[in-house]
Amino acid sequence: MEKMNEIDAFEYYEKVLKKPKNFLAPMVGGSELAYRLLVRRYGVHITYTPMFHSLNFSKDPTYRRTHFQTSPEDRPLVVQFCANNPDVLLAAAKLVEDKCDAIDINLGCPQKIAKKGRYGAFLLEEPELVYKLVSTLHQNLSIPVFCKIRLLSSLEATVQFAKGLEKSGCKLLVVHGRRKDQIRATVGAADWEAIRIIKESLTIPVISNGSIQTFSDIKDCLDKTGADGVMSADAVLRNPAFFSGLKPDVFTLMREYIEICKIYPPHPRYISLHIFEMLRDRIHMVGEYRETLQNFTKQDFEGLLNLIEQIETKVKEEEKKITLNQ
Repeated sequence: MEKMNEIDAFEYYEKVLKKPKNFLAPMVGGSELAYRLLVRRYGVHITYTPMFHSLNFSKDPTYRRTHFQTSPEDRPLVVQFCANNPDVLLAAAKLVEDKCDAIDINLGCPQKIAKKGRYGAFLLEEPELVYKLVSTLHQNLSIPVFCKIRLLSSLEATVQFAKGLEKSGCKLLVVHGRRKDQIRATVGAADWEAIRIIKESLTIPVISNGSIQTFSDIKDCLDKTGADGVMSADAVLRNPAFFSGLKPDVFTLMREYIEICKIYPPHPRYISLHIFEMLRDRIHMVGEYRETLQNFTKQDFEGLLNLIEQIETKVKEEEKKITLNQ
């Protein structure tokens, strides 16, 4: 029987993954099972787990139980790892090989902790190590290996790096159209033109990541980059229904999320993050509830639903005041 990592990249993308266009990005503290299941109801075609540290994942059963959950309806699913040791990465990947559809290597994290840990976007400076990480998975897993990168210092260098990934066995590439130094105040717009050139240079599916903030951005990005799909994090955190083009009542979405959490309880910090993100545009209206949300450390779902009801009442009161004062 042919292994899934041996078939053509586009054949896998189209026939096994069903040609997904809308990708939920891997988010530390944000793309846990309950949230993945929620966004799948609203136009997301494929989801990524949060980034897992391959050494912790391979050695620590408690770390695995705490951070990795899945379910039969959680497919297609990509599990993402950070790593700088091919053998450690392979050991971690083997533990979830039969529970997902691909393994992704994080080559895009620009944070200081990634520099200290020698992973993420800081491995872009070590191409031979990265190629070894990819080839080790490609040669030893039954499922494909994907990669997520940022732009290097030059477009030419990025294209050459991407070609090296493909040659090493990468079957799908997500390109965040910013360099690793483009964070916080210097973030700027994603370079869709660079992604277009990378896409034209490869023979595997390429997914565009960055500057997807409105529903119309999706088509605009696909048209301008020629990418096979788009990946979003921030926009989907604010509105879990983002990829559907809908804007449901935010409190209805919160309650829907909590109902899923009752079935697949995540760590409480995931829940707090999602409530805060869905309230981001209204958080100034509910300052008295911030500390309660921040200190939510137990899976008291009924208590949380009651808190959401209080916040909803407060928001509607504040919005009514704004309307009357206009």
